[in-house]
Amino acid sequence: MKITYLYSKKSLLLLTILLLLTSLQGTAGCLHSTETISSESPFCVFNDYEGTSLNSAIELGNQGARFVVPWYLIEPEEGVFTFDLLDNVVDQHYAEGIQLLLTIKCNSVWGTTSPGGPGTSASSFPKNMSQYERFIQTLTERYLNKVSYWQIENEVFEPSKYWNGTKEEYIDLLHHASETIHSVDPLAIVVLQGFASSMFTLLNEGNETVQTFFEYILEEGQEYFDVVDFHQYWEPQDTYQSITLLKDTMQRFGYEKPLICTEAGDLDIRLFQKHISNPDDPIPIIEKLLSIPVVQVKIYQILSDGKVTEEELINFASFLKNHWRTQPLLECYQAENLVKRLGISLSQGVRQLYWLGMQETTAASSVDWYWTMMPLITETGRKKPHYYTYKLVIEKLHDFTSVEELQIQPDIHVIRFNKTDQNPIYIAWSSSDNLLVDLSSLIPTPGALITHIITEIGQTDEDAQRSITPTHQIKLTPTPIIIEHFEPQDIESSITGGLGCTYQVKNNGDRSAMAYWQCSYQSFFCMRSRGQKNGIIQIAADSQELHWCAPFLGIGRITSSITDGHQGHTRQGILLFPFVLFI
Repeated sequence: MKITYLYSKKSLLLLTILLLLTSLQGTAGCLHSTETISSESPFCVFNDYEGTSLNSAIELGNQGARFVVPWYLIEPEEGVFTFDLLDNVVDQHYAEGIQLLLTIKCNSVWGTTSPGGPGTSASSFPKNMSQYERFIQTLTERYLNKVSYWQIENEVFEPSKYWNGTKEEYIDLLHHASETIHSVDPLAIVVLQGFASSMFTLLNEGNETVQTFFEYILEEGQEYFDVVDFHQYWEPQDTYQSITLLKDTMQRFGYEKPLICTEAGDLDIRLFQKHISNPDDPIPIIEKLLSIPVVQVKIYQILSDGKVTEEELINFASFLKNHWRTQPLLECYQAENLVKRLGISLSQGVRQLYWLGMQETTAASSVDWYWTMMPLITETGRKKPHYYTYKLVIEKLHDFTSVEELQIQPDIHVIRFNKTDQNPIYIAWSSSDNLLVDLSSLIPTPGALITHIITEIGQTDEDAQRSITPTHQIKLTPTPIIIEHFEPQDIESSITGGLGCTYQVKNNGDRSAMAYWQCSYQSFFCMRSRGQKNGIIQIAADSQELHWCAPFLGIGRITSSITDGHQGHTRQGILLFPFVLFI
């Protein structure tokens, strides 16, 4: 399946106007069709106010951010509005061109049937719908042209945690919110509440209560939203099943709408229980962690009383992210899964993916343990490997126009990102270690440029390892790699030096330079690779003709010299200049 992405605000505006004209002629349903909604960028982050770092978002290349806006934050007392915090967030992100999605929660000290307020996360139905509509209208008017995506509630299936109400009440709330938003901004995009990852597990187990709720929301709410949101915290491969279920259900009810994922992250601690209860379907990362004795002890302590509290989960998450044995495994796993989640989601038609979150925060972890370990930056400000991996991926893929997953062979994932007037870029990984795959049918050049993601603590995107390998023999592992075309250029030259003459290639520390040589020497001597060390490749003279092809990556501008092995001095310019490609 090939998914095409549009990135122009102008195209979004024009296409939506066309749809509005169509709606005036009698088109039923919400104001946007699936053909007209296009994302500015799929690379987004779910942020918390306490952990927001705009400078890091800019450095990352992040072009989309999600924030939760509870009613009590904006209108703590009836008719008293406080916009300072949200104004600052909206204005700063808008100035940097970062698209915002605001999740509006009907959580109020005074305006809801179940009193809410700071320290609570559950929404409930408003006491007076007109008061709620005024709140929604005030928000939409204030941020007109600055905020386009408005989400109504979050994971409403979670009773007492995120929604104290019925499914019928939620649809009624969605109806009124959607109409109010569109009355102010006809171009606004209304996002359905997010389906929790745990819901899909229960659906696959045949839970009838969950099935009824799931179908009711998608059937009865279809006229009141433009985009469907789902969350993914299980293993990346589970995403296929979640997406298929959402698409099939919408199709059964006679419509199709875009998908986004506003929450994705790792490691979901609930995977320990899933792993233990299903020994026939082991989870590799949990197996690795459970091989560490101290982790086994911690798990036994948590599960011993048969009831796991939120505080225990927060403490366990904190332990995993800080222990010297578990921290490297966890952060490597996060980097790998970020790439896999992006690749799978985008290739299956998901328009945006929001990673949870930018920075770990104590304030958020008091409500959810997710914020204790999943974000890209630690609470102390250290940028984790998956931060730099995300940055690397955005640099490579920011201008892709379409994406598709290719069927190569079982247990191999190869996802192609197409670009306009450029060669495509591939992301690939396998389920097993050291699996060789032939991609010469996709990449016609003799060599492919391989960029390895950042998985080790202390490395940055500037430390990303690069290599050139034959396209017919590319090694895949569970750690994704980025694959690009690489075209060599022939260089004809000759040497007249004597036996023992050595050719050296050096660099001066500039990471941007990269060279690929394909040299043919037709003389009394040839060049033979003697190995590479510290950025220097030595080639010794021999008495036979040789067509030598030696790829290497420079860490600087390439200079050449000829050193006479016997005399120990350097002579410049005996060979013609090599070809150097700067990227």
